[in-house]
Amino acid sequence: MVRREYNGPDQVQAQVLSRMGSLEKECRRSPLYAWSNGLTELDYFPPILYISPTNACTHRCAICAHKDYMRKGLSETGERQRGLMDWDRFRAICEQIPDDVARIYFYKHGEPLLHPRYLEMVQYLRQKVGDKVEIAISTNATHLRKEMARPLADAFDVILLSTYGLDRQTFASLHGKDDFGKVMANIKDFHDQYAAMPSPRSKVYFNFVRQAGNLHHSDDEVEEFMISKFPYFHNSIHGVYNFGGRISEGNFGIFEQEDKSDFPVCVFPYTIFTVLWDGWVSHCMVDVEEVFHGNGRAPDSSLMDLLNHPGLIDYRRASVQRDFPALWQRRLACEKCNWLFHLRAQSLNYLTLKTKQIAEGFKLTGHEGLELSAAEMLYNGLVKYLEGDMAGAAGGMLLASEVAGEDWIREKAALWEKNLRKVYAQRHALEKWEKAFNNEGITMRHLFKTTYFESSEQGRKKRLDEHNF
Repeated sequence: MVRREYNGPDQVQAQVLSRMGSLEKECRRSPLYAWSNGLTELDYFPPILYISPTNACTHRCAICAHKDYMRKGLSETGERQRGLMDWDRFRAICEQIPDDVARIYFYKHGEPLLHPRYLEMVQYLRQKVGDKVEIAISTNATHLRKEMARPLADAFDVILLSTYGLDRQTFASLHGKDDFGKVMANIKDFHDQYAAMPSPRSKVYFNFVRQAGNLHHSDDEVEEFMISKFPYFHNSIHGVYNFGGRISEGNFGIFEQEDKSDFPVCVFPYTIFTVLWDGWVSHCMVDVEEVFHGNGRAPDSSLMDLLNHPGLIDYRRASVQRDFPALWQRRLACEKCNWLFHLRAQSLNYLTLKTKQIAEGFKLTGHEGLELSAAEMLYNGLVKYLEGDMAGAAGGMLLASEVAGEDWIREKAALWEKNLRKVYAQRHALEKWEKAFNNEGITMRHLFKTTYFESSEQGRKKRLDEHNF
């Protein structure tokens, strides 16, 4: 939506009144509204799309459940359980990507560069979605080649390099394969090609997961190692995902309590859509088993039709109701998933990833920061809602209620105040959760804390905690 400019209070007021209905409609079809109201059928497509080119991998990482749980062999119907996405299937999926998508992760559980047509695929994907959609890849660099540098840098916004050890012994123990020298050489070749590019589209990050086997490497040592060898790349250090209790790390006592009725309602059912390499639609991008195939298949049905497949509707119902036994029947160990308590992922960032863009189209200039009527206050409160600024939205609704001379404004303001309360109600047990983690010597703020070392011309040790990739 194009942002428009109007001058003078009369024009601003006229536009506010004429566009109020459209703005309210966007608020009602937002992931934030669906999640906070517990809807199970969606009238928007999630802003984040995962497309898995393959579920095969070259490493057997200590903190990844892939090696023990990923489907393999043949299914009961004789279909291969591991493989590479068919080109025709991929192209058909690309043709169906809805406009609501703001970010695509072109990988899942597997090494994406194993696909022999991966570069061709991502170039096709970029051509289809244009510049409006962010695209990201995560790779262990075993199949990274220097001739890939330009195509990858041109197609991706973010490239993640998964490297968990700074020496051969640590790397081999954590990656399950003794190819530290090969991986470092591949990354060095890629880095040198990247460094010669005048203005690459992508940012490249090392993805260093903190785990028991690399605690002897301090953050400063990790940064010094990376910056000395790969100065044009950034570095991120973050906590371990526990795969719903399937690995030994990342598990906490709170998962064992009997009463889970006040556990968080996950935002992923409302913000993420996942297509596996063979077209089956998974519930969640963290589903490492991929054995439940009751949500339909792409492109046999369109992505928009699959969005409200009965299987996914029931998945959202079970998530909203904390029906963890029903989720486990789908092989989803949500009750033990530490992503549930990951404040950065389970936040307004994911829920408003697309609607922040939409909000830009509703902002008006010409009022010089002055809200001259209750209608304008209500209108700006709704814009803040789309942006995920709950305090700003609450202020707009409160002011509109206070100064409104017309009943319809007071009624709308009261209605959206209730919707704001529903957002906060989803976090009503926050202090209880924090206390539970405090008892184990950790805070929720640091549960999945990520430290970013950002390379730039001004300096390379700027820590960014607000980054949401």
